[in-house]
Amino acid sequence: MRVFIALFMMFFAAAAQAAPFYQGVWVADGMTCDNGLKITKARMFGLENQCVLEDPVAIRGLDGILFDRFCEGEGMKSKDRILFLNGSDGRLTIFNAGFTVIYDRCP
Repeated sequence: MRVFIALFMMFFAAAAQAAPFYQGVWVADGMTCDNGLKITKARMFGLENQCVLEDPVAIRGLDGILFDRFCEGEGMKSKDRILFLNGSDGRLTIFNAGFTVIYDRCP
């Protein structure tokens, strides 16, 4: 019985962990939730491309995380770094290659 209780508590604790702040479907100006940027724990999906997110690094002093990003789409491959910042207003700010885009979460 004790083993069952311990396993149940471990499962419950793992299930109770919140998803990363950046996980979800996001839209910027001119986008709809149907064609929004989908981000999972380790992947990004945009229009006609998808990316793998690796080697996350929490940014000290900011509610942010930096990833190495490997993308494929439209017959091309690329790699770069991307920074996600969690806005106090619930928005997601993405810094990449000198550009900043602010996204709203889709319901």
